[in-house]
Amino acid sequence: YFRMVPDHFGVLNEDEVFITSKTSSKFLIAMRFPTYFGNDLIKREIITLDMIRSRCNDVQLRVLRKTSNEEQFRFYSTLKNCMLLSTKGSRSSADIMSGGDYDGDTAWVCFNEHLVDQVQDCPPAEKICIPGKNAKQLEVAKSGKEGSLQMIKYARHFKYHQGQLGKLSITLDDVMDKFGVGSKEAKIV
Repeated sequence: YFRMVPDHFGVLNEDEVFITSKTSSKFLIAMRFPTYFGNDLIKREIITLDMIRSRCNDVQLRVLRKTSNEEQFRFYSTLKNCMLLSTKGSRSSADIMSGGDYDGDTAWVCFNEHLVDQVQDCPPAEKICIPGKNAKQLEVAKSGKEGSLQMIKYARHFKYHQGQLGKLSITLDDVMDKFGVGSKEAKIV
């Protein structure tokens, strides 16, 4: 498992990743942990520290970033226990993986070439937007102090349910690890 970190310097291209572990693999597969959808698995090309160094030395990129190549390379070379993901493209790799972000989310990563080779590139699932979901909430919002209290109540309710979803996910993972995916215990959870 690796913590997901964005590539702030823009050295990585859209389908590339830099990891802090040494590996001979050219590609990896990863998915956010916990994951909610089967199509959240991504396959990325692993960029080595030597490749990072050569890209940091690229004068044109360095001028755009207004940092020295030593500063940039020091950032990459001192990272620990993380997977650096590209910030290029219409959606971040973290977002493609169950709507993840860079606030401490972790990803399960596999370097096993027999598994990685079987994964084919496919377009990510599109974001699902429920039309009018928040519009209805805003339409019925009252004005003034009463409206403010209504919105606070709604936000607390939403935050509580998000927390419950996280607890359910962790509990389900624990039960499936202990009793198995198809067990009656897992079906009850």
